[in-house]
Amino acid sequence: MFTERLKISLNDIHCRFILIATTSAPGPLALKTSPKKKIVQYLPGYVPVNPSNQRVDTTFVSKLEQPCFDEHRAHVDQNDGQECCIDLFLSDACDGMGCPFSHSEITDDMLSVLRFVCQISRCMYGPACRRMYCNFGHACHREDCGGKHSKCKFPDGGHGVDQTVHHWEMGRLPTL
Repeated sequence: MFTERLKISLNDIHCRFILIATTSAPGPLALKTSPKKKIVQYLPGYVPVNPSNQRVDTTFVSKLEQPCFDEHRAHVDQNDGQECCIDLFLSDACDGMGCPFSHSEITDDMLSVLRFVCQISRCMYGPACRRMYCNFGHACHREDCGGKHSKCKFPDGGHGVDQTVHHWEMGRLPTL
């Protein structure tokens, strides 16, 4: 199936990029491509998927120190209780029109807090998510959890998910 799609992509005159993710060590690829095409490791607009066709979270922020959370809480308090706009700071995808969240400047530590809070918050689509700008978690990444952690928000199927990138699929824009 993959090789069939690859052959179609190689022959498509409108295709300018071909994305290949393998689990083996990098080596020379025996592909014939035109000079107008590039083989890349990451392609904006695509989401990584494992061999079981589940979305893979490629970035993960480990547990943060308490001062980062204290700084975040102080920022929320200074902005009349408004939480920071996740879409603006993590995806640069908010135009501010009618947005109820804070758009005031944040520090790098606060950005890490936003990333951490999002990744431990379960995406409503779970591992089937193909949204391009999804900042939420698609699987539990706590090594000691296995569904036993009292604060874990992931269902049983969200634990032990293979995080190996098998291929990339075209992402979808979020629906309103």
